[in-house]
Order: sequence, then C-alpha cells, then structure tokens
Amino acid sequence: MVSNFRLNLILLLATLVIVGQSLFSLISPNFPGYVQRSVSALTIISLVYFLILTIGALSNKKYLFFLLPLIAMTVPNTINDLFPSNIMGPTWETNSSDFAFFTHIDIFCLIILCRYYRDLNLKAIKLPLVLLSALIAYYIFHIISYLNNSTILGGFLIGLYQLRYFIYCIFLSSLFKETKFFRYFFWGVCLSAILLLIESLVTTTLRGGGIIDRLSSGNFGTNVYGNFLAGIILFIGTGTKLMVQKRLHRLACYALCVALICALWLTGTRSALAAAITSQIIIFMMLSKGSKAKRSLTYTACVIALLVFSFFAYMYGTKLAATGVFSGDYSYDGDASSINTRLILWGITLKMIADNYLFGVGNMVWNFLKYNYESPFAVLLDPHSDYLNYLVSYGIFIGIGLITYIYIYPLSRFKKVRILYYENIYSAKCFFIFLAFMLPILISSFSNSNTAKHQVFFIFCFISMCCIRFCRDATINPVPQTVHSS
Repeated sequence: MVSNFRLNLILLLATLVIVGQSLFSLISPNFPGYVQRSVSALTIISLVYFLILTIGALSNKKYLFFLLPLIAMTVPNTINDLFPSNIMGPTWETNSSDFAFFTHIDIFCLIILCRYYRDLNLKAIKLPLVLLSALIAYYIFHIISYLNNSTILGGFLIGLYQLRYFIYCIFLSSLFKETKFFRYFFWGVCLSAILLLIESLVTTTLRGGGIIDRLSSGNFGTNVYGNFLAGIILFIGTGTKLMVQKRLHRLACYALCVALICALWLTGTRSALAAAITSQIIIFMMLSKGSKAKRSLTYTACVIALLVFSFFAYMYGTKLAATGVFSGDYSYDGDASSINTRLILWGITLKMIADNYLFGVGNMVWNFLKYNYESPFAVLLDPHSDYLNYLVSYGIFIGIGLITYIYIYPLSRFKKVRILYYENIYSAKCFFIFLAFMLPILISSFSNSNTAKHQVFFIFCFISMCCIRFCRDATINPVPQTVHSS
C-alpha cells in the first residue's frame, strides 16, 4: 500500500511536469521571446555525456549520488537547446539570453525518482508541504495574472524551474542515506570540481582570454562561478578534515583545494574570496570545543577580518563618493562601477518589492519590469542579491518562507548538531561538511544572485534539504562513525 502511494506520488509529479511541458510547447510559439530548438555539435556531445551519466545513476543508488554532482555541475547548459526556450528579457535587450521551459535536470530527476520510488522516506517530505502548497498557489495566481501579457508570461513560465527543482530535491534528499552514500557524493563533488576547473580554463581560452584574464565558466559565468568555487573549496576542505583518513587521499584533496583557490583568485570575484575566508572562520568557531588557545585564535582572526573589511569598505566608499552616486550626479568610474551597479539595482528592486509586496512579480520577471523603474542598464541583469531576488519574485511572505527554510533553518540547527559532532556521530559530521558548502553561498548571496543559475539552485537546494535531514537523523538515530569514512 505504501509502495503504491509512493509510485502514484511520483507518477503524479511526472504527469504534471510532462503535461505542463506539452502545454508550453503548444502555446510558447506565440510568445515574442520564443526560441526554437537548435542542435549543434556541442549539444550532441552534451546529450551523449548526459545519457552516460543517467544510465550509470540508474544502475545503482550509490552511483546515483556519485554522479548527481556531475549532472548538476558539469553537463553543459547547451544540452537544453534541444528544448524550446524563451528569452529572459525583452527581445530588444542587449546581451539577451534564453532559458528552456524544460531542462536536462528535469529529465534526470524524473527518471531517477521513478526508478527508486520504493526507497522514498515519506516522513522526510511532510515538513515543506505547507511551503510547497503556497508556492503552487503563487504560480497559479501569476499565470492567471499574466495571461494577457505573453511577453512577461513567457519569462514567468521559464522561472517555474525553481518550483520543480524544490520538489525534486525534497524527494532526492529522502533517498540520501548519509551512512551509505555520503562518501560517493563527496568523491563525485571532487571529480566535478576537476572537470569544472578544466571547463573554465577551456572556456576562458576559447573566448580569447589568457591566464591573467578573469576566469569564467560557460555554465556559471564569472561572479557566480567564483562564489560556487568558494562553496566547493569549503566542502572539500572540511570533508577531507572530518572524513578522509587515507594519507594519499587527503594529500590529493588538499592539492585540489589549492588548485581551486587559484581558480577562485583568477575569477577576480572579491566577494567570493571574502566569503570563503569568513566561512572558514565560522566553521572553525562552530567545531571548536572552546579551548583558550582556540578562542584567542578565533578572536584574532575575527579582528583581522573586520579590519580588512573596513579597509575595503573605506576604499569603495571613497571611490563611490568621487563618482557622485550619493549626490545623484553620477559619472562612470570603472573601478567603482561594480558596487555602484549593485546600489542602483538594489534600489530598483526595493521599489519593485514595495509595489508588489504581497505576491511578488514572479520568478524571472524582474528583468522584464526593471525598465518601468528607470533602469539605466539595457542589458540582461538580475537584482544582484539572492535575498532581494526571492522577495521581489515571491512576495514578502513566501519569499521570507523560502529564505528561512532553505538558507536560515539549516544554519540555525548547528548548536544542536554540534553536541552530536563531539560524540563522533556520522550524520553530524555530514551536516557540518554540507553546511561548509552552504556558508560561502549564504554570505555572497547578499551581493550576488547565485541561485538564479538553475544548476546552483538545484545543488544548493539538495544540500540544504539534506542538512535538515542530517539534523533529524543525528538526533533520532545517532550512528557513531566507524567504517564509513571516505
């Protein structure tokens, strides 16, 4: 009976997604921003690579969680050219780009859930049902609201990926048994990091860049790539310290961290570097037992970090004042343009939130509406803050609900889990390793819309859901670490 319920639940999800995609295929050609399917050599290569990974994930559940990071991080986004898509802004906008109504991550998750539906933990999916119900109501409301505006409707419908990915991650996290699968996921992230590093070097070179130019990724861009690297570095570094016992493996992991730190430096993303350093200090403080020497070291590191932050804040403040941004008499300055752009975009977003505080404007709609708020930038942009992006997209209530559940709730449980960590409980160690990945994203999300990249949202949401599970498992069924080390 329970097994049939699980199967019916997954089949219902698959039916909703497939029927929705079919409806999009019928109506989307009428959208002004509609982009037809296209096929290139890279698209075919990406498809073959994706199929190999998917077949491997279907063969065994441990391979699923080894290959899951590769699906999210390394499959080129060009594979989604096989599906109809829509422009992510007005058709006349400079540097416009498109996003598919349906992605390779949808296909992978639906196939995997149909394969392993018997192993779903139904208890693990009860907690977010209220938030999920609110999200579904929110999407129905906006679809009805934008029926008479096909330009914005096309943009809103491609933003449905966040609802779908949120549901997938709830189910996938219920399949993830840390005592069985964590080490496979860990090594999958390590392999993905290597491939991602190679891809970014190739992409930067093909785009005409050299070794001294800013490192960029085809899937993640530049700033988000830097922030994502910061999360991966903390994940691998913390995982190596807490789980990896073989000396050769530890040396290899730390060498990979050094290579990733060099890549992070080459991205030129200062916020990512600051987030990585700050996150490392926070993790150290969380895991410290509070000896006098460690407390002194922590306080010293915090003072140094505060001084460095104050110095950069002063330098940027001086440059911004020179541009006249505070007085309204703005003149462009390349050295200060990044922070100035953010200030302008944040101002636009706050005004948009004030006008749409109840239901928001809809995910991926901000870029269509920014010109109504006198945006001076006629290019594809986002609010440059995950937190503002959620508030402007979903409204105050659902936006705060998402931020609280996905970002804040896992972090808030660290004190409870830390007690179990001191007792060498395996789930508690997994919790802190995953939290180490989340922290740089949490910090850098103040100034970047990291999860606006659909791959980042998927992997971050999966890890967040797993952290919530780890906290519960470590409390209800504590398993001391024995033979489970990576």
